[in-house]
Amino acid sequence: MSPISYQVSPSVHWSLIPRDSSPVSPLGKEHLPIIDTNYGKVSGAICFDVDFPQYIVQAGRQHVDLFLQPSWTWNAYNFRHFESDALRSIENGFTLLRCGSDGESGITDPQGKFLHRKETNHDPSIITLFELPLRKHSNPMYPFIGFIFEYLCIIGSFYYIVTSVIGVWLVSKRKERVL
Repeated sequence: MSPISYQVSPSVHWSLIPRDSSPVSPLGKEHLPIIDTNYGKVSGAICFDVDFPQYIVQAGRQHVDLFLQPSWTWNAYNFRHFESDALRSIENGFTLLRCGSDGESGITDPQGKFLHRKETNHDPSIITLFELPLRKHSNPMYPFIGFIFEYLCIIGSFYYIVTSVIGVWLVSKRKERVL
């Protein structure tokens, strides 16, 4: 068995796609496979698993340099999927190599720049070669602070709404007293 063999993680608790364990598709390991190579740390996840930041953040915390993602997406979703996967590259500081059987294949650097993009359209006659630049992990803050910024925005929005409602209520009470 390859050192980068892969199974879906049991730690993902919510999804738009059912992830029930069955003999056909049992739930996998809780941790991403990460190996040290002569080219840096390498990890990977398949297709929609990259859509779960709480799972892929392990690559950022372990300073993965290259993240491999085989994928099979379909018409309406294929281009958006590659672009959203680039977000995981920025969040976690790795170079993403995505091989899509339908949609797009390509490479994104740790800053989210698309170095290569190729539409594949599920054509088995297409052979695509990319030059893969070996870039080191970029050490972003996200793997360590997570969703703190988002939570602060929610709290700030709630505070703004509450104080606005109270302010409008106080102004209306003052107007009633004057009349």
